Amino acid sequence: MATFKRRRSLAARAAGKSGGLDKKIGALADLLVSAKNLVDVSQYFHNVLVPDVAFSRAGEPAQNEQLVGVIEAVLHSLDPNGTLIEPLLIHIPEHEMWHGPARWGDGHALLLYFGGPDIGLCCYARALTDPRTAFARFSVARSSGTTLPGRVTRGQA
Repeated sequence: MATFKRRRSLAARAAGKSGGLDKKIGALADLLVSAKNLVDVSQYFHNVLVPDVAFSRAGEPAQNEQLVGVIEAVLHSLDPNGTLIEPLLIHIPEHEMWHGPARWGDGHALLLYFGGPDIGLCCYARALTDPRTAFARFSVARSSGTTLPGRVTRGQA
């Protein structure tokens, strides 16, 4: 419980006192760049941005074949037995942000990507009930779209 409260307080400080969407998205990008524990990035996204109605209205579904190719390579590195199914990318152009869910075989993935700093996060669980989630931080620019990006940091919850 103390860890959850600590993470919530970190997220609240990162969002700033105004709680504006721009600040929240900026804080997520900063956290993605600097976080030592990738669980903190996922928790910030789910606890701060997902419940924000302004965030859910901010983006539009869009295609990004290069990003999908990189996500496929990252997921293959986490679980070589999967196939990418139904990636749904939401784009928020003013923040150069992409996010969305996908299925990888029988598992589930969440992706976040910011084009400005060229950094993304892929979270993958073999099943929704599996308490173990694998995380990979990645770069699109250092990838051909079909091979694993040159800069990948892995973690696990």
